[in-house]
Amino acid sequence: MISARDNDKPNVTLTLKNDEKSVYIGDTVTLVCNIDGKITDLTYLFFRGDDRKFWTEFKATKENSYTIKSVTQFDSGVYRCDVYSGNPPYVLQSSNPVTLTVQVRTARLEVISRGPDGQIFEGDKVSLTCQVNGHLVEWTFELWKIREENPNETRKENTFTFSPVTLSHRGRYSCRAKKGDLHSEFSASVQLNVLELFSKPTLTVQPNASVWEMDSVDMSCQSESKVTGTRLTYRFYRENMTVIQGKLENVFRITFAVKNNSGSYWCEVGSEEEKTEKKRSDPVQVTVREYPKATLTIRNDSKNAYIGDMVTLDCSIEGSFTGWRYIWYKGNLTNWGNWIKDATGNAYTFPSVTLSESGEYWCSAFRDVSPTHPLHLGGYDSPRHSRSSNVVTLIVKAMNVTLEPSPSRSVKEGDPLNLTCIWGGKQSFPSKLTFSFLQNNVTVEHNRESPVLSITWVEKRHGGSYMCATELPRGRKTYSKTIEIEVLKGFPLTTVLVSVGLALFLLLLLLLLFVCGRTRGSTFTEGKKARRKEKKMDVITPNRGAVQIEPLNKEEENMEITYSELVGLPKEKKKGGPSVNSSAATLYSEVKIHKDKSTASSDKDVLYANLAKEKSKKKQGRMPIVSDALYSNVTLNSPSGKAALAGELTEKTEQI
Repeated sequence: MISARDNDKPNVTLTLKNDEKSVYIGDTVTLVCNIDGKITDLTYLFFRGDDRKFWTEFKATKENSYTIKSVTQFDSGVYRCDVYSGNPPYVLQSSNPVTLTVQVRTARLEVISRGPDGQIFEGDKVSLTCQVNGHLVEWTFELWKIREENPNETRKENTFTFSPVTLSHRGRYSCRAKKGDLHSEFSASVQLNVLELFSKPTLTVQPNASVWEMDSVDMSCQSESKVTGTRLTYRFYRENMTVIQGKLENVFRITFAVKNNSGSYWCEVGSEEEKTEKKRSDPVQVTVREYPKATLTIRNDSKNAYIGDMVTLDCSIEGSFTGWRYIWYKGNLTNWGNWIKDATGNAYTFPSVTLSESGEYWCSAFRDVSPTHPLHLGGYDSPRHSRSSNVVTLIVKAMNVTLEPSPSRSVKEGDPLNLTCIWGGKQSFPSKLTFSFLQNNVTVEHNRESPVLSITWVEKRHGGSYMCATELPRGRKTYSKTIEIEVLKGFPLTTVLVSVGLALFLLLLLLLLFVCGRTRGSTFTEGKKARRKEKKMDVITPNRGAVQIEPLNKEEENMEITYSELVGLPKEKKKGGPSVNSSAATLYSEVKIHKDKSTASSDKDVLYANLAKEKSKKKQGRMPIVSDALYSNVTLNSPSGKAALAGELTEKTEQI
């Protein structure tokens, strides 16, 4: 403080009030002008000058003080005050000059750590203190990281703390104080070195990142601790989902890998005290390959079989791997079923399936493969076994046997009848089946290879109930249901014979037409009278043959005669009647072509056909011979070149 005194006038003293001995930018400074004595009605004028004593009035007031808030370096200089009194005012006295020096604030940044030997490891607590000179009121502090455009942190306190400190805090720092537009100078930069507490982890997979189902997989999280005694914890993740919580063991093991274990894995490492942020490894893709799939099918694609069928189950393994050995099971897949010991191939055959072999079947396969890795880590690059196959249900049904009659269940006497034994199923060896037929529960045919029972001529005794049975090679028989065969009464014998005769007549008629074609153009003069004579020429010989009678006149010498002999069916002995001669009844046919020379102009050709039907019966040795003669006259007319065929059929019965 500087003051001046004048011996003749009241003493005026100018003082500078400040909380600190030094005035810094931003401080508040008060100039106080005091005068001795008790003089009233005073006016105070404050002046600012320089070293050349060039004064400038900047404030006039009734108060004896003047305050400058938040001084700057621009406020530095020499100050004095004058005291005025009276009206008009006059100068009583001038004060002594006072020099005001405003200093720039400086900052200093210090790093405070509790680490041993001053080393800072991630996870430690680190404080950075910004020391700024002067009395700071309403100032804030800024911590700047070099090469960053904005302050790292701004706070009212001058201490900046990182807890826990991380590797990201590494770098050079500086600080300063700030109040409005005023600020201190930046401190000198300091280096913050943060050492790793442990290294970034690396995830390794053994035996490799691609394994087979049911193999073991070990995932190891490797991280190096930099400080002795630091305990690390490990956590494993799959697709951002935690698979194991933090533990002190750095190995995660999958004992039996399955398809769902595939995915992207990574691990995380932290300190047991959790005083630092955790570190993550790079992800590793783990693939669990499914074993080749086994597929079970029933050959011929039929799940339903009948007793005695040959059924084959086929087990196939997908992929190109070879050397499979097959295992067959019967029963529920969940309970692993029952191992079929005698089946080792890829096909399992039932030569003749039975009802007891119905059920669920499935298969799998395995291979003899040498390990390429330690056994506790799976050890195999190629599959050792397949997945279990699908379950196939084999349903064995009893053989469905039916007896089918043809043409129907009602037949007439004399008609044929076929009974066919039909069996259900797809027997692979149907030739090994044998068939039996029963009538009225009595076996009529046994161990037949043919499934058809044929009756060529049905009689009354053939009626009744029928059934058939099929027999397998193992001796098991399956019977059909019973059917009833009804035998109806047939047509009378006379009707049958007439029908046969008409059929023969049609046959002879065709023969006559053929002969007519050969003799067309010939003329005959014989009329009905000649035809009657011709009828008398037909006789029955003892040996039932046909002979030619000499013509009645010479004109008949040119006549062409053709004989045909037909032998009928033997007649059966009627019940209760006399014995009948077993000789066959003979049916004769005589064809004569007559040429009439007496009538030259006649163009008529006459064709005669004589059918003689003889039935011989003997009754007690005296039975007269009865001859039934059936005659047919056929006349071939060809007037004007046109042929006409006329026929006359007469029946004559003569008894001798």
